Amino acid sequence: MILISGLFVVGQPASAGVVLNGTRFIYPAKSKEITVRLTNEGAQSVLVQAWVDDGDAKQSPENTQAPFDLTPPVFRMDTKKSQVLRVRFSGADLPTDRESLYWLNVLEVPPKPAVKDDDNYMQLAFRYRLKLIYRPKGLSGSADAAAQALKWTRQPSEKPDDIMVQAKNDSSYYVSLNSSKISAGNQSIEGPAVAIAPYGKADLIFHGKLPGDPSTWAVDYQVINDWGAFVPVHRSLSH
Repeated sequence: MILISGLFVVGQPASAGVVLNGTRFIYPAKSKEITVRLTNEGAQSVLVQAWVDDGDAKQSPENTQAPFDLTPPVFRMDTKKSQVLRVRFSGADLPTDRESLYWLNVLEVPPKPAVKDDDNYMQLAFRYRLKLIYRPKGLSGSADAAAQALKWTRQPSEKPDDIMVQAKNDSSYYVSLNSSKISAGNQSIEGPAVAIAPYGKADLIFHGKLPGDPSTWAVDYQVINDWGAFVPVHRSLSH
């Protein structure tokens, strides 16, 4: 018998049975806890393990340094059943002037298949790794306003056929882009999806050229808001 365990870090895979009620989760500092609902839409029961890491995807539940407790950390989910996962901040000296980013991990392990001892089989475990954002009390502005207020400037590019643009976030909130593109008239170039930290910046590389004066170029991007919806934003490109 050969057992091969495959681990996939994914958002919401079609072949996995467990479905979460969100793609990102906000933890307000004033809350005693937040809840995450999981539903097993698969055809078989599964074992689920949940934990939070502080940005290192290799952290296991045993060595995580994230200041969050999850209840229950391990549980069985029968098919078509739901489970509420309670997430509680355990206390830490976090910045009070900006959000802090952590990651919620949910590992789904299917049962061992019914095979003969001499049969080979592959067993796949699916891992969700989703943003968990700790939001302090009294932050100025709002997450929605932060997304609208990104400052975009063109930067020198190392390659002549690339365009580099810097997005600067002057707010206390994380801004997550689902997509980005720059355009000149009816021509456009697709760019990467990135998360920009509070008071941080990100350099986005667009592979291609655009015609005309760069001062007339525009940036279009989709921001992922607190509820996981995509919000389109149109901004001019500065120099």
